[in-house]
Amino acid sequence: MVTSATVPLGTRRDARPANIARLRGEEVIDFINRALSDAPEIREIAMRVDHDTGRPRALSVPVLMAAAIASAATDSSALHVRGIAAFLRSLPIPEQRVLGVRWTDPRGGGEKLITERQVEYLFGQIARAFDASLAAHNHLFVLGDDVWTPDGQWVRPTDGMSDDELDGFACTSDCPHAVDMESLGNQLLARLWQYTGMPDSDRWAVDSTVVETHFATKSRGKAADINPDYLPDDDKHRTQPASKAHAGKPAGGKHVAKSTHRTAVALAQAFLPPPRQACSRRPSPAGPLAPGDFTRISPNFPQIGPDGRLVHTKDPGARDAFRGAGNSRTSEIVSGRDKHAFVAAGRFPDGTPMPPLTRAYHATPGGDAKDKALLTLLDHAANNHVTPTLFSADRIYTICKPENLQHPLTQRGWALARDLKGDQRPPKAWAPGIQYLDGWWYPTGLPTGLIDLPRPPQAATSAQRREHQQRFDNRAVFAFRTNGTTRAGNLRLRGPAVPDAITRDPNTGKVTAIRGVRVRCANSPHAQLLPRTIPATTCKKGEACGCSATFTVRADEIPNSCEPLLWGTSKWAKEYYRRNLSEAAFSVEEHHYRLGRHSIRVRHNKWDFAFAIINLATYIRQFHSLVMRLGAYALDPGYYSALSPEVFTPALQQVLTPRFGKRTRSRGDPPDH
Repeated sequence: MVTSATVPLGTRRDARPANIARLRGEEVIDFINRALSDAPEIREIAMRVDHDTGRPRALSVPVLMAAAIASAATDSSALHVRGIAAFLRSLPIPEQRVLGVRWTDPRGGGEKLITERQVEYLFGQIARAFDASLAAHNHLFVLGDDVWTPDGQWVRPTDGMSDDELDGFACTSDCPHAVDMESLGNQLLARLWQYTGMPDSDRWAVDSTVVETHFATKSRGKAADINPDYLPDDDKHRTQPASKAHAGKPAGGKHVAKSTHRTAVALAQAFLPPPRQACSRRPSPAGPLAPGDFTRISPNFPQIGPDGRLVHTKDPGARDAFRGAGNSRTSEIVSGRDKHAFVAAGRFPDGTPMPPLTRAYHATPGGDAKDKALLTLLDHAANNHVTPTLFSADRIYTICKPENLQHPLTQRGWALARDLKGDQRPPKAWAPGIQYLDGWWYPTGLPTGLIDLPRPPQAATSAQRREHQQRFDNRAVFAFRTNGTTRAGNLRLRGPAVPDAITRDPNTGKVTAIRGVRVRCANSPHAQLLPRTIPATTCKKGEACGCSATFTVRADEIPNSCEPLLWGTSKWAKEYYRRNLSEAAFSVEEHHYRLGRHSIRVRHNKWDFAFAIINLATYIRQFHSLVMRLGAYALDPGYYSALSPEVFTPALQQVLTPRFGKRTRSRGDPPDH
């Protein structure tokens, strides 16, 4: 037993103990009330919904959110609005009275209990308050190449306007478009991390999964409406470029006539979902009917959404998405949304691996640009006080243009461990004596057998992987070394034959010793001072050689395949394979928490709010499992709650205290090579 100052904890377990007490809804509600009751994000949501003075609501916004999170955290069906009402009505009567969902009618009507319709109405009101398609700017804004007023009047084109003038049209905190539900959901998720005392990881993993829409497919096409750039090579033939059809696209060149642009804006506004009538539950169309040869299960589909992509279901936010092959399925095209997750992949201060806890999330229509989604996800993390450090991401993120990913990452201070495709690996001449190979710079005098190195086979064993990594490690000594960066983000490099330090005779000034040289080169002025055990290049005396060169790569010239950890080496593999933690997070959600199709059974306009609740509930489940593994499983569930500070604080203290005498991972930037 581990004795604590507050509670006696059991022995730590590597896996979740069997037959432990099930997470109760009352525990989750108490936890949410302690952690988020005074959160400004909750007040922001309540202010958006309760902006009109009227009769007080029987069900308040904080109570609904706590009940929705508790229902999603304890029910295997993930989230259903009717399930929230059933959850509230199943609570003990004293708990119902504390929450205000059971009260005595002052007019003598006896006790009243919250109804399903009240829950569904307030849930819809919250979702509607943050529906971007229904919110209008309260200031001048830029649409396309022109400036418009909130009522749709054209002001002037943006040609000739300075950057400061354009920045003046940005949304402020008072604009309805400034804060969306996803941003609030990420902020609430960050507050749970802070409240529970979870430290930020020094390594992160990023990946995406497809959450299939609840609605049935109403039409199909011969090719999926997905940009083939974001799909594996073997599946590109199944797709066609996205945004192929545009409703009301302005005619003409880059600068169109104002009347044509105004007509296009009016056409686009005509297909925004209007306020729903109380007597109808039929969703408004996402856009006009798409012409062409389609398999139309319903004559009203497919429709052309505001983004120009095809909508095949009643969910206007769902698009064609690619789902990769798994152990029990082949690759397929489904209609839904892409969930991008930013998951902890490092270790606690004592060296214990962190569980795959999601720190930030971002949901986009299926098949949307991966690079933009990744940058938005990193912005969510940075806005919630995550320090830019090293993260690993799936290869599907790193095949885009460098100005769309690599350069913004450099500006934001993030380092990325990435995998390379076959066409990103061949050597390319960079400068005389210098070549760009496998995502990094090497001299052209590499020994025979160190240029075209094969990658491990698909189902390689651990021994095979180590064998391949050793070959790349042998080549790593010939790589150029980083020599810092400039304020502009330019990358400075020095050759493997450039010494770190030179010792000279104080009397004669003759070089007597050098340190830090990794290779022997025929063109090096210090070659005679190096031992024969140092690897030698194939450079010839007098020919162009980059072994002793130093050069700078401008920030806007860094390729998107740049891999500072040296692709294929054991150091790179140790960092890149942390990406599996993001897949572990998705696996827990999909297979243990049943977060699949039909799990989020809400109408399309409530998706963002429902998804925020699901992510908060998933964190609570994962954190509860962690505390149980740290010894809380031995406590009496009738007296103790694993979500109480007096329990999870001493439990976490075991992994938050560094172990002296044992090697722990250092924080900060990836080590130099």
